[in-house]
Amino acid sequence: MIFGPGDEPYGRGEWDDDTTVYGIFRQGNFYMDSGMDEVLGFEATQVGAARVMSRSEDIVTLKLTQVNTDVRVGDRLMPTEERRVESTFYPKAPKEYVEGVIMTVLGGVTQVGRSAVVVNRGLQNGLSLGCACDL
Repeated sequence: MIFGPGDEPYGRGEWDDDTTVYGIFRQGNFYMDSGMDEVLGFEATQVGAARVMSRSEDIVTLKLTQVNTDVRVGDRLMPTEERRVESTFYPKAPKEYVEGVIMTVLGGVTQVGRSAVVVNRGLQNGLSLGCACDL
């Protein structure tokens, strides 16, 4: 089954009574640093958002409030809140030289100037959100 804006799919599981808005995610890439033989993380691609309309034991009725692409059976729900994402940040160089590689460009290589990239370095390497570095 495929769902779109305004549809009301059902979800089954354990639900927090205080959570009324869920992000809908699909499993994306698996990232591994081959040089270090270390799992770096898993990508969760947001495909939409839904609001809880009603609850009955372990089943909730959701209403799709926003979709980026079709919502499918097997997509996962994660608690979220309705808020604006802070999309403005000021790039700064890390305190020390960091060597790494770009693992992927979210949205594809044609979007590299307007999109985020996934790198194989992070907080433990001296990087932070908005870090501008030469890779």
